[in-house]
Amino acid sequence: MVDKGKGVSSQPTSSSCGSGSAASIAQEERLPLWSYVKIIEKTPKGGGNSVFRCSFCGNEFTGSYTRVKAHLLKIPKQGIQ
Repeated sequence: MVDKGKGVSSQPTSSSCGSGSAASIAQEERLPLWSYVKIIEKTPKGGGNSVFRCSFCGNEFTGSYTRVKAHLLKIPKQGIQ
């Protein structure tokens, strides 16, 4: 039985999400490695490419999340140092 008088909702409200939108929070959960780089700019070529700076080594790279992941996790043969 649902108690409608108390105003209890199982749906999250916008105030419970803090200052970020639901879409940005969902993206951060799916793509957690973005928090370890600083996005400098989006490339004009489009797609998911960005110019980013690694928070650990300070080097700048151009690429997508796949290249961020390859750099931070030191995955070989991905075309990034």
